[in-house]
Amino acid sequence: MLLAAGAGLLASKQPRHRIDSTAAQPPHELPSVPAGLGSSQPPPQRPSSIGLPTPGKVAAAARIVAQTPGSGKSRESQTTMPIGKGPSRKRAWDPDFFSKLSSTAEGKPIQFELVGGEIASGMVERLQLSGDEVIYVSGQLSGPEAGRFFFEKQTMPGVAGGVFGVVEFPASKSAYRVEATGPGGESELVERPLSSVVCLAMPRVVPRTTRKSAEIPPLNPDEFPSLPIPDYQNGIIVLQSLLGSKPVIYLDFQGGYTATWGGVAYARPGFNNTQIREIWKRVSEDFIPFNINVVTDLKAF
Repeated sequence: MLLAAGAGLLASKQPRHRIDSTAAQPPHELPSVPAGLGSSQPPPQRPSSIGLPTPGKVAAAARIVAQTPGSGKSRESQTTMPIGKGPSRKRAWDPDFFSKLSSTAEGKPIQFELVGGEIASGMVERLQLSGDEVIYVSGQLSGPEAGRFFFEKQTMPGVAGGVFGVVEFPASKSAYRVEATGPGGESELVERPLSSVVCLAMPRVVPRTTRKSAEIPPLNPDEFPSLPIPDYQNGIIVLQSLLGSKPVIYLDFQGGYTATWGGVAYARPGFNNTQIREIWKRVSEDFIPFNINVVTDLKAF
């Protein structure tokens, strides 16, 4: 709050008006001590210059100090706050980064530079190779604070450049991302706020009321009774897997002729009703999750 107030006073540059009537008194002159008070009274304090910070002091106060968990040491990060809005810190990407990983393996320690000589250290969790060449590495970080990272070598040209990767530090809400922002589109590791790299504090989805699915009793094709065979069935057993369902799959064991599709004639298969029931049962079991009636009844179709 003091920092913001000081910055606001600097920006306004409004003239200061003296509120006392001793206009002839020189600026900052200490008033005399009234007689009889003695030396026990402390003299009035001269106004301190820290009340109005200079732009340099504002910039210095704007630097963030992040505590490394469990280490007892502080890490000073020069991430620019909204007060300054200066350029992001960055460095050129090391083109030999992946080749230097040729001797590492999953479960092994790893170190790499962030920006400004600051070193990140942690453990490799996943390593992917193409032949003898490392093309992907990811893992967890323990320094300068807990976080995670991944770097991937692009196998095809694109707007992301030759390399893409992200380093995340959730505690300090800071991150680093490989971007093709260097000369000629060369890759650079750029410091970014974590919120510009990953989605943070997204609004919660309001749950919608959904239609309740109809409660359908468990189906067991074996429980379908044996019914009298009507004449139109031509001796084929009557079977239905889900009575009342409008979508229907008809298993045709009668043979005949279909005028559509250019006219199709098909012979009656040589299955008896016991075999037909077994075939119908297997097909019905496949469609149990769906609201579909598998039938041999011609009138149900």
